[in-house]
Amino acid sequence: MPQNTFVQWDFSATGDLAAVAEDLTHAVATYGLPFIDHWSDWSRFSREVASSDLLLDNVRFVMLPAVAAVNGDYEIADRLIRQELERTAGEQDAYSKGYRDFAEKFRRSVLTH
Repeated sequence: MPQNTFVQWDFSATGDLAAVAEDLTHAVATYGLPFIDHWSDWSRFSREVASSDLLLDNVRFVMLPAVAAVNGDYEIADRLIRQELERTAGEQDAYSKGYRDFAEKFRRSVLTH
């Protein structure tokens, strides 16, 4: 949605359901389908996802190595993992601990083939 905020459609028992459904349908056709069409193409997704605002910070360095590995770019995947491990080295927060666990498992199961 262009306003980049949460939008809710209320289908109340006493409201005008047709108007709400029409508004929802319009939003999906106008914004949802172009979004889906854009990001459903793997080549485009894998090329553009890193520079987009699609990924939240807490999944960026999980998703990007996975995308690289799917594309056969194991060196890039490992470089991204090393970069995030270096950035979070010594940190004891939940993300950093979880990322170290992810990195170990990803390297063992994906990058060692």
